[in-house]
Amino acid sequence: MEPVGGPIRLTDAAALEWYGRMVVPGRETDRYFLIRDSNTNQRVGEASLHRWDHTAGRVELNIKILHGSRGQGRGDAALELLLDYFFAACAGKLLVDDVAIGNDGGVRLLLRHGFRLTETTTEYKRLELTRAGWSQRRSQSE
Repeated sequence: MEPVGGPIRLTDAAALEWYGRMVVPGRETDRYFLIRDSNTNQRVGEASLHRWDHTAGRVELNIKILHGSRGQGRGDAALELLLDYFFAACAGKLLVDDVAIGNDGGVRLLLRHGFRLTETTTEYKRLELTRAGWSQRRSQSE
């Protein structure tokens, strides 16, 4: 995760706060999922939804795959599951990801799944996928 500053180091207290917010019991504004290798059951990444505004149907995306596990389709598979969860099961309307400048692989992943580049700053590229864009892409692939 070098393009986004490397691993995040947390104190024990910060890790417990994060775990309580994201995992158990969690909050209505955040969802966290582990990505596992289907053959070994080893953790190879994580996907999460942050700052979920249920009224507007908007949420921020975060997906990370371990360095040695990239390029094997895991990000694509995890993102497809997350898109189905957000748009189909939860009736979401807008998924947003601010991808750090230099994380070209992350940008390519999102573009492959129908996201559109909507903003570029010196720090990030904002990519967005609307419910209509997701539906259109699904109907084209069927």
